[in-house]
Amino acid sequence: MKILKIRLRNLNSLKGDQEVNLDEEPFASSGLFAIVGRTGAGKTTLLDAVTLALYGKVARYGGDKPENVLNRECGECSAEVEFMLPSGKFRATWEMRRARGKPDGALQSPKRYVYDGEDNPIAEQINEANARIVELTGLDYERFLRSAMLAQGDFDRFLSAKPTERSELLEALTGTSIYSRIGEETFGEAKRKEEKIERLEDAWKSIEIMSSEQRAQSESNLNGFVEKEKLLDERRKKDLEVHGEIPDLKNARKEKSDAEAEIKKIEESFRLAKEDFEKLARHETAQPFADELARYDQAKKNHRAAAVSLKDAVDCRTRASKEFNAATESYRTGLKGRIEGIGKELVVLTDSIKVDQEKVKDSKKWLDGRKADLQLVEQETDLLRGLDRLTQLRFDVSQKKESWMEVATRFVPENFDKATDEESIEKIRPLLLERMQTEGVKLEEERKQVEQELKLKEDHLEKSRRLADMDQHRHMLVEGDPCPLCGSVEHPYAGGAPDPGMEEIVESKRKTEEALKQASERERSFNFSRDKVLEREKEMSDALEAAKKKEKELGSVLAAFEITLQPAGGESDLEKSLKERTSIYRTKLGEVEALEAKVGKNEVRLAPLGEELEQRKTSLDSLPAPPEESIDCGSESSNLEGVRQAYERTRDQSNLAHATLKERDSREKQLQIEAETSGNALQERIKDSTFASVESLVEAKLPDEKAREIKLNKEGLEKSRIEAKTKRAVADSAIVELVKKKIPEGEDAEKFLVAFRELEESLKRLRIDQHDLRKSLSADDENKRAAEEKKKHWEEEVKALEDWRKLRELIGSADGKKFRTFAQALSLSALVGKANRHLRKLAPRYEIEVDQKESLGLQVQDLNEAGAVRPVSSLSGGEKFLASLAMALGLSDLASKNVSIETLFIDEGFGTLDAEYLEEAINVLESLKHQSKTVGIISHVELLKERITTQVIVRSQPGGASRLDIRPKLAD
Repeated sequence: MKILKIRLRNLNSLKGDQEVNLDEEPFASSGLFAIVGRTGAGKTTLLDAVTLALYGKVARYGGDKPENVLNRECGECSAEVEFMLPSGKFRATWEMRRARGKPDGALQSPKRYVYDGEDNPIAEQINEANARIVELTGLDYERFLRSAMLAQGDFDRFLSAKPTERSELLEALTGTSIYSRIGEETFGEAKRKEEKIERLEDAWKSIEIMSSEQRAQSESNLNGFVEKEKLLDERRKKDLEVHGEIPDLKNARKEKSDAEAEIKKIEESFRLAKEDFEKLARHETAQPFADELARYDQAKKNHRAAAVSLKDAVDCRTRASKEFNAATESYRTGLKGRIEGIGKELVVLTDSIKVDQEKVKDSKKWLDGRKADLQLVEQETDLLRGLDRLTQLRFDVSQKKESWMEVATRFVPENFDKATDEESIEKIRPLLLERMQTEGVKLEEERKQVEQELKLKEDHLEKSRRLADMDQHRHMLVEGDPCPLCGSVEHPYAGGAPDPGMEEIVESKRKTEEALKQASERERSFNFSRDKVLEREKEMSDALEAAKKKEKELGSVLAAFEITLQPAGGESDLEKSLKERTSIYRTKLGEVEALEAKVGKNEVRLAPLGEELEQRKTSLDSLPAPPEESIDCGSESSNLEGVRQAYERTRDQSNLAHATLKERDSREKQLQIEAETSGNALQERIKDSTFASVESLVEAKLPDEKAREIKLNKEGLEKSRIEAKTKRAVADSAIVELVKKKIPEGEDAEKFLVAFRELEESLKRLRIDQHDLRKSLSADDENKRAAEEKKKHWEEEVKALEDWRKLRELIGSADGKKFRTFAQALSLSALVGKANRHLRKLAPRYEIEVDQKESLGLQVQDLNEAGAVRPVSSLSGGEKFLASLAMALGLSDLASKNVSIETLFIDEGFGTLDAEYLEEAINVLESLKHQSKTVGIISHVELLKERITTQVIVRSQPGGASRLDIRPKLAD
């Protein structure tokens, strides 16, 4: 696995976008580079970006709290790593944001993605990304840290520790804690299996099984029950047929009795209907003459109807003649009255026309004297609409002034009265603008001053926290020995740093933040009020300009009619005077139009009245002479047209009544002849029958519905009588057959049924006893099988327990120490073997070996002293560093197994080396380039900075931020 590029944004102090491209120069050809910078500048953040992008974790924050890396001034951060594997190129990213991308927003859940070489996503969820990285690289998070992030400082402590203290350190370095858990689990599993075997044995022995004597007795009882059941079942089958025929005999006797009662009832119905049946017989005798009789009846009906119709026609003619004579006289009287009325109306119309023409002449003379008012009437609607609009605009101006003064009050000097007119407003406006400008500048300066103070306190807090974070390393400092971080041999704060007063610093920062919040709120409130004043001022100016424009427009129109536009408040009086003036002119104009229309209407009426007079005289002359007898025609009617229509209607009705009477008289005589002819023919037809006369034939004939009803009743009774007699015969036959079989009846039948029920009850109890015995025997069989299976399971578990007991003896213990010690010894041997391969290049004089006399003990063999064995503590500071570096490289080889790790990082630890050992260490690290490895070293050592020319410089910027600078040499 080779890391090609590292990209990050806003991680810790590294603010903004940063990138290190290890696949390009100067990194591609050097193989070894240094990561340098001031303490706290952000050197280790570069390594954090690698683990974040690949695994979403940061080792120095406990692994599971990556949110701590987000720069406090930013709303988002990210880390990205491009890496090469034998299967191709891949890219892993990690991102995290705050709500709305704001620094004070709520923290959102992180996101992770993995892309292939063609930039296609192959993982888009956190769990999916974890699994994909492990699948691609073959390394989980812990193995990656041991393989690529070399813990040289931890191995320095490991070499210096006592053998009894090395177990915990070795477990953390090599990840062998699993062996402790295996030992504990083996011990616990063996104990659990022993407890399980005890439970299985109790379960097997607790199952109840019948003895052989109990089993034999139960089987014998079952056989006896079976034999007894056969005897009882045969007896039941014999009695079952008789049991079924007892109710049949009883039902047959009941059906016979019911049939005889039905027959008796039917005969009574025949007796009661005897008279109807005799009428039906006479009706059926008369049926051959039914057609002739029907024709005779119809002829008589027709003649009777014609006689009645003739009488109605005579009465109708008499009424019609009387009504016609009365209508004629009423019409004559009406015509005379109308002729007289027309003459009078002609005189009145002529006089009215002359008077109205004089009035029209006088009114037109008045209108000609006021022609200007005609234009005023025509423009009245537009003038009133314009006046209404002006009223609205003036009111709007007043409202806008009030609104402006309402928001401008806070800026107006106290010694000024409230401005209401235009002059006072113009006087206040420049003072108002000056005060708003002064106050705005003041509030802005206050906010900036608090922001600067907060920035200083944040920087103070950050530096105090960094100082506090170094407490965990101070206990390792030894007076006179160089500091592994800075190389200094003086350690004034080895016993602990002075208390920076963190609580006071945090509280001071909180108070400053609150002050900034209040200052910002005051400035925001001022800006809002100022903008509102300017907005209302513009609205007031626009309203005033619109009102003035409308006043000028409306005033010029009114001046043409010698009318003066009133100031604000006089609009209603002006409107009232306009309406009165136009109303007078419009009234006079209406009077002229009404008079002219009346004259024209009266002139139009003169000619028709003359024509009508001639027509009425002609109609009067054409009426028939009045009858000799006196006729009451009533009073004179004012509705002459109605009288005329009544005259014409009664005349037509009288003529129609005479014609109808004549036609009906002829029809009555004809139908009388037809009825007499039909009666004579029917009499001739029945002279040889049993009927003496036509009247007796008519008497015998029944209505069709009545005859049908009697016939259906007779047929129904006859059918019911046949059915009842058939039922009685069938019942008699069944009774005879059952009596022959000696089927018991009455008391004998009851005794038989009781005995049959007792037999069935005995069979039921016998079968229940059989079922219970069979169930008991079946349960015993099941218990035997269950006992055999549980015993077999118990034997298998006993056999398996032997293997677990052997494992417990070999590796098991309650605390896991037995297997842990064994596994750690093997791991330590493998680690020492791989470390010696690197130590031969770093320090050929020494070789590390495991002390066989002491568990996890280490010692060194001095090859320059004929293989003399020395304790690790005898090594100098530089020799111990080289040995620990070899151990760290060996752990990388051991952890990566079959995965080739081509990019390594070493964090600090070079401060204890003199120039010679430092040169040797650098040569060895540079030689790793031949194994296609790239090594990055984080250090403060000046000599190291000079020796390694390829560098990533973490430069601190003003305000606490840092940036990355790639240099092929230290000078810049």
